[in-house]
Formats: sequence, C-alpha cells, structure tokens
Amino acid sequence: MPSTPNILIILESPALAEEIQGHLLARDYTAECVLSEEQAINGIVSAKFDLIITTVQSSKIDGLRLLDIAHGRNATTPLLLLLNDQQIELGIQGLDRGAHSVHTAPYNLDLLERHIRQGLDQQAMQYRMFQLKRQLDTHHGLSNIIGQSHAMATLHDQIRQTAIGSAPVILIGESGTGKDHLALAIHNQSNRSRRAFIKFTFTNLQQNTMDRNLFGYAPNIFPDEPKGQAGQIESADEGTLYLDNLQNISPIQRDQLIQCLENKSLQRFGDMRNIPIDIRLIISITPPLDDSDPTHEFLTSLQQKYNAITLDIPALRQRTEDITSLLHHFLSHHAQSQDKVIEGMDPSIIDVLSRYPWPENVRELYNTVEQMVINTPDKSIMSYSAIPLTIREHPTVTLDNISIPRGSDLHTVERILIEDTMCACNNNKEKCAKTLGIGLRTLYRKLQEYK
Repeated sequence: MPSTPNILIILESPALAEEIQGHLLARDYTAECVLSEEQAINGIVSAKFDLIITTVQSSKIDGLRLLDIAHGRNATTPLLLLLNDQQIELGIQGLDRGAHSVHTAPYNLDLLERHIRQGLDQQAMQYRMFQLKRQLDTHHGLSNIIGQSHAMATLHDQIRQTAIGSAPVILIGESGTGKDHLALAIHNQSNRSRRAFIKFTFTNLQQNTMDRNLFGYAPNIFPDEPKGQAGQIESADEGTLYLDNLQNISPIQRDQLIQCLENKSLQRFGDMRNIPIDIRLIISITPPLDDSDPTHEFLTSLQQKYNAITLDIPALRQRTEDITSLLHHFLSHHAQSQDKVIEGMDPSIIDVLSRYPWPENVRELYNTVEQMVINTPDKSIMSYSAIPLTIREHPTVTLDNISIPRGSDLHTVERILIEDTMCACNNNKEKCAKTLGIGLRTLYRKLQEYK
C-alpha cells in the first residue's frame, strides 16, 4: 500500500463530494471525485484506489453494485457507504455484502475519517496475512501459482485443504488456465510428494496403444517388448496419477479405471495377475461438459463413491487484477532466458493487457510476454509497440480514448499519444502527422527519439 492512500469518492452531489474531498486532502490523503456509475467503474477497474466512499443508492449510482464489482476485483478494498434515514435496510445489506461501514446524514467527517483509517489498517493486515500465506506457499510448492485476486486466494486455500487428503481431485478450467501446475502443486503438498507424479494425457491414439501406455502389458505379448512393461498407473504406485484431457477417455478405459480404484489393483494387458496399486487420482476437464456426456457420469461416480473434490479454476479474464503480477513474473523469466536487461516498461502496457480478454488464458499471456521481450532491444524500456499487433488491434483494446496513467510526465504522454495515433493510422506516417497537427519531419524525429 502506498504511503499516501488514494481514495475514490463516488457521489452524485458535487457539493458533498467536494466537501469530503477537501476534508481528506487537508489530512494528507489523495482523493478523487466522480459523479456517475460509469466513471466509478472505470476508477475501480484501474485498481489505483485503496478505499472507496459512495452512496448506497441514488438516481445515477448503485452503491451495492459497485461494492460487488470492487470486491470481485480485490476483496480487501474497504468501501464506506453513505445513506439517509430511509436507506437503513440497504445499508444493512451493504454490511452483509462486505462494506466496511455505513454513515447516515448529516455526515460526521471526523467519524468518516476514523473509519477510513480503520479500513486501511484492516486492509494492511489482510495484505500482511496474504504475504505470510505466500511465504507458506513458496515452502509448499504454490509459488508458481501467481495472483492476488480473491479468486486465486480462495483457490490457494482449497489446494492446501485438498492436498492433505487422499480423495480424487477434479480440476475444471479452460485451456491455458494452469491445470497442470495445480495438479503438481497438490501432489507437492501431499504426503505422497516424495513418490512419483505421473501425468497421462488422453489423445486420439488407437485404443490398444492407449491401453498399453496406461495399464501396461504382460511379457511375450508384443515381439518388440518380450519382457513386458509397466503402465503409467503402475508407475504412479504410492504417488499421484494425473489424467489430463479426460474427455478423450474411452468407455472401456473408464470402466477399467473404476475397477482399479475399487479393487486397488490392476491387470496388465494380456495378463491375469492382479497387481496391487495405491494411487492418488487427479483428473482435468476442459469445459464445456454436457450432462449427457459419458464423462459426466464418470465424474459423478467419482464424487459419489470416492468423495472426489472439484476445483474450478478461474479464467484470466475473470481475474484481470492478477495480470500485473503475472506480467512482471513472466517478464523477469523471459528476460533472463533471453539474456536481456529490460530497464522498465511503458505504463500503457498494463492498461492494454488488462483490457484484452485472453481467450487462451495464462498460457497466452506467457507466450505474449515472451514475444514482447523478443521485440524489445537489450538494456531498453519496453514500449507500447512491443505488444503484438493482434492484441493492440483487438476491439476491446482499440478504444476511442487514449489511456494516460496518472502521474505520467510530458515525455511519456507524448510517446503514448504518438504510438497510439500511429496504430490508429495503421503506421501511415503522413496520416499520423496530419492527425496530430505536426509536420512530417517532426514526426520522423519523434519516432527516432522514442525508437
């Protein structure tokens, strides 16, 4: 948290907003006022405010909706609700939904400030608890699961609780959300961590080939393997078996797998012997999964017979507040792997990447940052132009307004303006210079200056 807390005031009354703002500015807070819900949502999405003050309800503002949006992005953000005598019930609803405090008119600004300090202190304590949890995560193998959003904090807690037991685990998440990392994290935190972690991916290979790989086969069944071979299930004995892309499992393989779990043994292909096994089963599913899909019946069987635990992994677009930490993590990784020094980053990059929907989730962000590092010269600042063109020209990114981060110096503002206009003009320099109202020679000089 910054040394000077930044407060967002969302009120329909300009006079009241300015009164509260002046009171806070005189006490060394930074405060910004907005008068509509649309402006409020933009402020919340920017993630630059530490605390929010808003009316519980007015003709242009729904404070309870803003409360849900703010806590959906960051559950630790304190929110103070202002209300009148006829809105007491709405205030109680706000407290039930996580508001820090409610205040009725006429407003006591000293009391309001006291609750602001309490809310910020509580936020600092929650942040400290999060840091301690992350230290614990590092010790137990969760350090590669990056993110400070409410969704990821919840998932971290679920993984800790899940890892202790031996029940099967079902991971449900879109492609690229990190199901493999989560499966390994569960194994690393379990009492099986010193044993094998075996990943088996179901593909479109022929049934016999899949059975050979999964269940193994007896000696003298195949001429090229006279001694026979253990399958992946057998190799995972006393450890964890992670079955990826379960949608491609065949009905026969499902039945064989259920039988292995029930009997705690398996038979190799072409062998009548029962081989004892003891495995922790983790499986991953990529939605959508229809109720009529045979795989759904298999999952239901795991839940009913073996108390399987289901973990839903959020898509990256559902936790955009994690993009900044993921960006810096991947940037450090790729710069090191490419033996480069990136001396900084254009502030507009985070804004652009936060607006892109990331259909391929974290994997796509990982690959994008790798490309951005390739596009950035060694010992230089990563510029807006390093972002791949497909992202810069995506409809959610190419807004009519240019985003200028608060506190940017004139040099940065000019660079952002020129880069954005060049993109809007499809790199047509004459059109760009005309749009900006400058000479073509001046534009060339600026392009060279900003590289």
